[in-house]
Amino acid sequence: MTLVLLAGGCGRAAAPVATASSASRPASPAAAAERSGDKPSVSAQMICADEAQREIQSALGVRPPRAPVSTWADHLYTCRYVYPDGVLVLSVKELPDAAATTAYYGAVRQQHSGGGDVPGLGQAAYIAPGGSVLVRKDFKVLWIDVSGLPARFGQPAMSSGDAAFRVAFVIMGCWTGA
Repeated sequence: MTLVLLAGGCGRAAAPVATASSASRPASPAAAAERSGDKPSVSAQMICADEAQREIQSALGVRPPRAPVSTWADHLYTCRYVYPDGVLVLSVKELPDAAATTAYYGAVRQQHSGGGDVPGLGQAAYIAPGGSVLVRKDFKVLWIDVSGLPARFGQPAMSSGDAAFRVAFVIMGCWTGA
């Protein structure tokens, strides 16, 4: 059933975000075209875009009472979905090249050791012991943090880990071609 949720494009960018300046520049032409200095890329902003909000709502069966709030600092775009009984945090770290992306992915994975690989999701994916999901694609790392959700969440109720997987599949569907 989750695959049906991937059909949407999630193509529109989210509302403007708070930014912090950054002096680093992307090292590859592809990354340079995607990123514009002190703004998050279009694909990073997809985690908070209107279409993503609708698809996440459909995947989880729950709508937050307010639109999610996003921030941008140190090449990390974060979107907080606040529900009456918990918080789901999605973040995308944008990195300048493959080596930096691999190092960042490895560091986050090590910080949440004890989980397992998730085959077939992005270029590499990992589920942390608490159910949060880490996905690497190109020069971006997506973190779906479910530590602020109750153990059972959504309608119908599912484990917070299942909620993270559903959101990961929705977002990765949005990133197709991004």
